[in-house]
Amino acid sequence: MPRPPASTDAERKAYNPGMSADGVRAAYEALAQGDVEPLVSQMSDDMLWQGRKRPLRFWQPVPS
Repeated sequence: MPRPPASTDAERKAYNPGMSADGVRAAYEALAQGDVEPLVSQMSDDMLWQGRKRPLRFWQPVPS
């Protein structure tokens, strides 16, 4: 069986083994209170943010 390819520096930076489920939960609880900083601080600096491909159009009926 062939060995998997070695991970790149970006992949190693993106994976944070020190992040716990409690930390993520606390970040989402802070987000619910309107504070985005704890959640954003846990994300990779290399992450690309994009909007939705098809924005929600609340005035149009849902397709069936």
